[in-house]
Amino acid sequence: MAIVAGLGVLLAAASASAHVELLSPAPRHPLNEIKDAPCGVPGSVRGEEITVLSPGARIEVRFREYVEHPGHYRVAFDVDGDDDFRDPVCVENCDDRRQPPMAFAEDETGAVLADFVVDEEAEEQSVWVTLPEVECERCTLQLIQVMYDKRPYTSPGNDNYYACADLALRAAADEDMGSPGPDGGVG
Repeated sequence: MAIVAGLGVLLAAASASAHVELLSPAPRHPLNEIKDAPCGVPGSVRGEEITVLSPGARIEVRFREYVEHPGHYRVAFDVDGDDDFRDPVCVENCDDRRQPPMAFAEDETGAVLADFVVDEEAEEQSVWVTLPEVECERCTLQLIQVMYDKRPYTSPGNDNYYACADLALRAAADEDMGSPGPDGGVG
């Protein structure tokens, strides 16, 4: 497993908040149902509220922090449910909260669209991601909040919060998820 280098800079900037609420796309579960992988609730199943988008669409994933913890965010995508999602794996400085920043293994599933998204001071924040160029009726977008003050990292553990959105990617979809900022956003 390759270790993600240069994470110290991101971690130093990421000392803001944690417990998270997915705002957009529409979440599968309500606020406070966020503790169990992969989508917040044990035995989570696809809901009735499906966000329909185009394959390859660039979307803004919006979320709100409501309880402070240092950490970062990850956005992932599964084309046929939520069985491809994996928790971030800490590989260095995982046990002691007083140690210098921990390091995480690179994700090898291909499901991650954005990782190490800095936990900003703002209560609401967003990240731009580009969805895969596939059509799917049962796809899922996942937001994970990785908390740095809940070590040691274990799976399952107390160091992550989860939220999912149920999606369908259709070639004729007409989505309106906003437009990227002047720099094109993060993705």
